[in-house]
Amino acid sequence: MAASPVLIVGGGPVGLSLALGLARQGVRSKLFEAKSDLDPHSRALGILPRTLEVFRTWGIYERLVLEGTLISKVDFWIVGRDKPMVRLDLSVFARLSAAPGLLVLPQNRTEALLLEAVKAAGMTEILPGHQASAFEQDKDGVSVEVTGPAGGAQTYRDVFSVG
Repeated sequence: MAASPVLIVGGGPVGLSLALGLARQGVRSKLFEAKSDLDPHSRALGILPRTLEVFRTWGIYERLVLEGTLISKVDFWIVGRDKPMVRLDLSVFARLSAAPGLLVLPQNRTEALLLEAVKAAGMTEILPGHQASAFEQDKDGVSVEVTGPAGGAQTYRDVFSVG
């Protein structure tokens, strides 16, 4: 793969979204993720309307919505009570946003779908099992020291680093 002006540290939803957003603008990147495989567990369940709007412009909104559940009302319960404490009506977003509510989709599924889209875009070199351990910046760019799966450290140098 050609030189990447952006080094991305972390392959969770934010790092993957950054890689996809850069790819949609024609910018190559290199993504380092300490884990060798996607996390099988979810740490978050919802994607907010503004994020869904961005995903729509990147062409992945429909795929995410097919996998999740788009909701416009959320009930908040207290254990032991027979009715919700509060109901949050998200339908107001339909007037303000192209995404009319909250998408319930476990984070591990979101990450898998984002990774699929990043790979399809072909602008990001993805390096699983690579942990960033040191950063150094000067007026010309940034150097990132990365330990690979075999344990050896390597230094990568480019214009920008995000982590």
